[in-house]
Amino acid sequence: MTANKTFLGSVHRNQPEQYEAPAGAILTPGMLAISSGGELIPHNTAGAGGFVYVAKELTANFAPGGGVNEDYAVGDTAQAYIPESGLMFRMLVATGQTVLLDSPLVSNGAGLLRVLDPAAVTPEVAVCYADESVTTSATTAVRVKFK
Repeated sequence: MTANKTFLGSVHRNQPEQYEAPAGAILTPGMLAISSGGELIPHNTAGAGGFVYVAKELTANFAPGGGVNEDYAVGDTAQAYIPESGLMFRMLVATGQTVLLDSPLVSNGAGLLRVLDPAAVTPEVAVCYADESVTTSATTAVRVKFK
């Protein structure tokens, strides 16, 4: 079953805090995003962390899938969640990843997540951790948690 929302829990909160800004690039719900120059853009530094956001599904368009499969166009007012410890989201993981439960995930430099490479020349910063095991043959929405 595919969820029609990005935020997946906790039962103690209806929604985490959100950030809203013009989209400075095409953003897909579930992407890892940052704020740059007052705009939301896909996280653009592979292996790096920082203050990140999770692009939120489009909620104002009443799409059959809940807007989770519809991109924000450049200039649209984009919404993103501000993740904090203990929260779970459905986020996009790049193609060709073998994700195991609790795998540390990092930015791939294009707004998607990938599995941390412990042999990377430059140390990588885990952004979140997988909450399920999956092998991606395409960009795949994966349940993740922030610690």
